[in-house]
Amino acid sequence: MSVFNNYSQWLHLNGAMPQGSWLGPLSFLVLIDDLEVDCLIRKYVGDTTLMEPLSIQNQPTNMEHSFQQRQSWANDNDMVVT
Repeated sequence: MSVFNNYSQWLHLNGAMPQGSWLGPLSFLVLIDDLEVDCLIRKYVGDTTLMEPLSIQNQPTNMEHSFQQRQSWANDNDMVVT
């Protein structure tokens, strides 16, 4: 595809799911079912959100540690975090 005369690189895919299919979101949820980190996490369709409530202003956070856990999980499962 060309946008302003710039072309994206070809990428070899090992598998695929048609975008917009009703099975795509369900497949994604099955793939990320074992994702666990040391904070609240929401898993919905093609998205995961890490959350950490802070009751006191300037309270130390563990979010960096939780993000590193998610990154390790993604690497172990051949997934890319974008």
